Amino acid sequence: MTMIQRPASGIVNIPGMGMIARSVPIENVAANWWQQGGVNSCIAAYRVRGAASLADSYINKANPGTHDLAVIAGKTAPVWSAANGWESSWANQTLLQTGLIPATNQSWSAIAVVKSITADQSTVFGEYGVYPMHNVFAMKINHGQVDWGNGESLTAGTVADLAAINVLALAGPNAYINGELVASSIGAYRAGSTFQIFIGANNPYNWGSVDGAFIGHYRALAFFNTVLTQAQVQAIGAAAAAL
Repeated sequence: MTMIQRPASGIVNIPGMGMIARSVPIENVAANWWQQGGVNSCIAAYRVRGAASLADSYINKANPGTHDLAVIAGKTAPVWSAANGWESSWANQTLLQTGLIPATNQSWSAIAVVKSITADQSTVFGEYGVYPMHNVFAMKINHGQVDWGNGESLTAGTVADLAAINVLALAGPNAYINGELVASSIGAYRAGSTFQIFIGANNPYNWGSVDGAFIGHYRALAFFNTVLTQAQVQAIGAAAAAL
């Protein structure tokens, strides 16, 4: 069990995290969790658990009205509750489009707080732009392992490394599970394009189809146009997990 200190509000316990904040201070968590660690490069932040409504969970809290989420055409709205966030299952998948198109120079970062990942092939978010699986910006559970993409695709970590609640992060060529570095050598992008990021599935080659649906609960997600440090990943992850 990890205890996270909030100034003037005692201790927040996060069961199952097993890692994360240690002595990382958290200030104004609900208001600016995506800015913890002195970060000012967030281009989209979505508070899902604890949102005021399903519609509120779609709003980009870092810049409302820009990159607000929308249900992918032909799909249904996710099941949502304030206690659990988006609850994605085979019967009711979370399939959302962001409008975000990642840069092709490994300068972006992303953080996702997820719970109860139950499927062996479960895409947290993703896009890939060059056949067969290059120019990838994605996180995915794949046959018991964790796949990461910020350019090339790389496997690092297994489901055994995951806890009940997980903070998964990409930062340039680096990947983190619950604040701990699991990869530092994700391969660079190739020539070609990237496409908009889907939440709950991959967006393959911008075909308008989806690939690799996510099964579990979403609590928060954020995307950044700088490479976060490990300390910043830990600070933002701790704040997001405490929502």
